[in-house]
Amino acid sequence: RANTTLKLSNENTNSNWIVETLRVVTGSVLTVFGKSKHQLNTINASIGIRGTGVYVEAESDRTYVCTCYGTTIISSLIDEYSQEKTRLNFMKASEFDKKFDDGEDVFSNLDRSKAKRTTQETKRINVDFPRWMLDSLDREANRVGVTRQSIIKVWLAERLEHLQSH
Repeated sequence: RANTTLKLSNENTNSNWIVETLRVVTGSVLTVFGKSKHQLNTINASIGIRGTGVYVEAESDRTYVCTCYGTTIISSLIDEYSQEKTRLNFMKASEFDKKFDDGEDVFSNLDRSKAKRTTQETKRINVDFPRWMLDSLDREANRVGVTRQSIIKVWLAERLEHLQSH
């Protein structure tokens, strides 16, 4: 979709997969995964995926996840105790892919009753930046099609994730 930014990675050097982790920085994505394990991340949620199609909308303050079939484990990155596991078996990935590729309505195959928006409490703060830093932030935000605030949140979240993993 327009104004969607994705980041692809494969940090597991033992994996045969080109992409193991998909990070939805901003925007939305509809994607299908095979039976192998994958990870889909947003600024405030982590979705473990095995053999499923998912629709994800990512914004700076919320994540909307809709599971098509297969198994997902949705975890909040804000509240470590907030987690939900979903398992659905409605159709094979190849059938879902074909419907999508043929332009058919795939949303009718989604169980939206379990759709979840992860939320987080926000607190407003004021931060002073030097002009050169604001100019650089604005250039990067414009390049990827997001607001200055979004690029700051994404970069801070990435840095904090990096620190937690080491």
